[in-house]
Amino acid sequence: MRRFRTLFFAFYAVILIAVPVVVAREALDGLAQTVQFQEIVERSDLAIKANPSDAYAYCMRGWAKSHLPQYQRGLEDLDEALRLRPTYTRAYKYRALQYYDFGQFQRSLDDLNTAIRLEPSSDPELYFLRSWLKCNWLHDYDGALNDLNGVIQLNRKDAYAYVERAWLYEKRCDYQNEITDLNTALCLNPKDAYVYLDRAQVYVNLKEYQKAMADIDNAVKLIPKERSVFINRAWLLWCMGNPQQGIEDMLNAELIKPTESIRYFDFTSMHQQLAYWRQSANDLEKEIAVLPQNWASRFNRALIHERQGNYQRAIDDLSAVISINGEIREAYLHRASINVKCKTYANAACDYFWATVLFIKSNPLWLSLLFIKVRQVVR
Repeated sequence: MRRFRTLFFAFYAVILIAVPVVVAREALDGLAQTVQFQEIVERSDLAIKANPSDAYAYCMRGWAKSHLPQYQRGLEDLDEALRLRPTYTRAYKYRALQYYDFGQFQRSLDDLNTAIRLEPSSDPELYFLRSWLKCNWLHDYDGALNDLNGVIQLNRKDAYAYVERAWLYEKRCDYQNEITDLNTALCLNPKDAYVYLDRAQVYVNLKEYQKAMADIDNAVKLIPKERSVFINRAWLLWCMGNPQQGIEDMLNAELIKPTESIRYFDFTSMHQQLAYWRQSANDLEKEIAVLPQNWASRFNRALIHERQGNYQRAIDDLSAVISINGEIREAYLHRASINVKCKTYANAACDYFWATVLFIKSNPLWLSLLFIKVRQVVR
């Protein structure tokens, strides 16, 4: 009876000690999922104070400190966690991330290798991390591909793994395998618009434009407020010889984010082709009416006025472009050339001067060379 009572009290004591530890670990894991780093540090402090040999608490505190950021202290906690428990896979993973952030890629790779060797089937993210290092640091695409194969073997329903492997196939110009992986990813997650865009790019590389257009159309349905989708479709329409429809997509893109100016190349390349066709001026008038602050449309209308010999109207449009965005060097250059035609040489010289200033501003190396040349002349 006494022996039974002794065993009972011993068991009860173990429960009293173990239950708070289990509760603490569940609490820390819960905080980690909600990304409450400061609270993780505070609770880990209490756990370590109660048990200085708690490798888990050191590991979690080190991970949380790295996000505050307190990188060096976080690294010290992870070192201590591994000193207390040398086979702790999670600590190796977190320390590998720390080393990666520090740019210590070899140490990061060593920790990932150790973690995978200890538990080769525990965490697919270890293979992801190692594949990134092999690809981006070592440029070992075959090794990165093997790691992604390992991820897929662990979970054949991981759509992201197929997308990542497809990207590696693209680097090797293996477009057929890339399409196969993107097809699989879309079967697993048919709502991922960006995978449709990735596959559209592959079809463009293969010059299968109709398939590319179908994928971009699917992406538009899924993310109709994403500006880049319309820009991609406009570019593809232009490649397919349909710049008129491409301009409509560019207008849709600008309406989504009107504060962002459309790039000079996007509109001008389409309109330069349209200028030799029909209704280009009418299209530009509509665009300017919808978006009066869109400098690209005014620039293109200026080109049309110049070709028609309406130099004053061209100058007015170019002046409007400069007032909207004074960094457009091409506007100064074109206005200068028109001023030369009009024999207003003083205005032309002024425009050439500002175009030169903008060129030097965007190419500071020229300013350095000019300074060196001036010093040589002065000497």
